[in-house]
Amino acid sequence: MKTYLALFLAFAIAPASAQSVVQALMANVTPAVSRDEKGVSSCGLNFVTGAMSIEDKAIVYDFSVNIYSSGHGIIKAGSHSMLFSPKTGWDMAGKKARTPGPKLVWLAKRDDSVAIRPEKYIKAESEGFVMGGASLESTIELLFATAEGDPMQVSMEYASDRIHRVMGFQAKMTQDDRQAFGSCVGGLMKRMEAELTKQ
Repeated sequence: MKTYLALFLAFAIAPASAQSVVQALMANVTPAVSRDEKGVSSCGLNFVTGAMSIEDKAIVYDFSVNIYSSGHGIIKAGSHSMLFSPKTGWDMAGKKARTPGPKLVWLAKRDDSVAIRPEKYIKAESEGFVMGGASLESTIELLFATAEGDPMQVSMEYASDRIHRVMGFQAKMTQDDRQAFGSCVGGLMKRMEAELTKQ
C-alpha cells in the first residue's frame, strides 16, 4: 500500500511539463558531405521526421548532425508545422517554421540512456533553427547507429510547451547513401590523423 501511495504522490507532484512519445510517420535521412581544398571537411546526416499532432496538423522535426575536421560535432535543429492528409500526404509547400527555436534538443538510440545534446545554443541562419556543439565521439557513434537502422529518438523542447514530444524513428537509408556516409567519415578520419601527425 505504501508503494502505491508513493507512486501516486510522485505523479501528483510531477512538474506541469511532461514528455509524450510518438512514432514518426515519415523519416527521411540523407548523407551530407562537405569538402574544401584539403579534402573532406565535414560529414553528417540530414533528418526530416514527421508525426501527427492535432486537427490534421503534423509536426515535422528538421535537423542535421555533422562532424567536422576540427574535431567536434554540430547539431542544427528546428521544426515545422504543416497539414497532413492520408489522401494527399504531407503539405511541404505549406510548411511553417516554429519560432523562436527550441531551447533544448537531444538525439539518442531508443534503447540507450545516453543522448547527444548541446550545452549551449546559438541562432542558426535559418529562421526558427538553433545550433550547438556536441562531442566528436558521441556524435560519430549515433550517426553510425542511425545509418545502420537502429531505432532512434529525437526531442525538441520549446519554452511554451507543456508537453515535450519525443519522436521515435528508424532510418531506411539506401545502400548507396550508407556507403557515401561511411566513405565520407573514412576520408575525414584520415585527414584528422594526418593533421595530428603534423603537430
